[in-house]
Amino acid sequence: MKIFLPIFFLTVITFSVQAQSIIFKPKYQPDHSYKIAFNMNMNMAMDVQGTAAEMQAVKDKGIKLPMQMTSKTSMGATIKTGNLKSDNYFPLVITYDNVIVDKTMNGEAKPSPPNPLNGLSIICRYSTGGKIQVDSVPGKAIDNEMKDVLTKTISSFVNQLHFPDRPMNIGDTCSQQIPFSMPVPGINIQMTIKVLYKLVSLKNDLANFDVTESLNMDMTTQQAGKTMALTGNGSGNGTMLYDIKQNIPTSTNIDFKMNYRMLMGDLVMLGDATIMSQHTTSVTSGGQ
Repeated sequence: MKIFLPIFFLTVITFSVQAQSIIFKPKYQPDHSYKIAFNMNMNMAMDVQGTAAEMQAVKDKGIKLPMQMTSKTSMGATIKTGNLKSDNYFPLVITYDNVIVDKTMNGEAKPSPPNPLNGLSIICRYSTGGKIQVDSVPGKAIDNEMKDVLTKTISSFVNQLHFPDRPMNIGDTCSQQIPFSMPVPGINIQMTIKVLYKLVSLKNDLANFDVTESLNMDMTTQQAGKTMALTGNGSGNGTMLYDIKQNIPTSTNIDFKMNYRMLMGDLVMLGDATIMSQHTTSVTSGGQ
């Protein structure tokens, strides 16, 4: 009995540790419906420094400094999947709706043209291994080159989240790089954010992650015939809830702050921004 009890407790402890370990494989499943809602609010303050002549030129354009800019983006989308075929592929249709972007500059609304994504459907084929291929876009003629472009774009969106191929225990972390674009008046800056996910709990078929983001900018390029040098950094924190049965994140909330310094010719632009984003996905089976 004295020997049996330690072995028994060791077995219980080992089982408990194993039960708190899981391999995460985000993927879509056949015959399901995924309702997606995305919201992002950005507040940015930007000031400009330069020679007296340059500052007068800025003033002559009616630009008030410092500039206070806001951007509110909301997007709804539905992903519906069909029955699994014999080749291990199943149909997947992405439909965008309610894509709205509202912008203001110094309190004045800046109208945005109708978003081309509104009402757009993209018909794809999706494999059980996570590979996606665009077949067609109803109402639009697309050639093979456009199909390849759409396939790469949709694939990066659908397969954005990656986890290691090994089981993760509570306290384990994994990281990935996610592309990010920051609109500055007249320029669209592309960059990459490093995201760190830390598994903090497993309960009721839900995994809770702490999310930490970091960004370092150091780039030089040409814009309108002038050399543009950009430096800056940013950081953010948030949470992610992952549905283990459905193999997909159901909610992500991130608060992010960043600052930058951009030298364009003889002008220096200084900016600070706060970005709050929310991403939710609700899942139903049967394609309903």
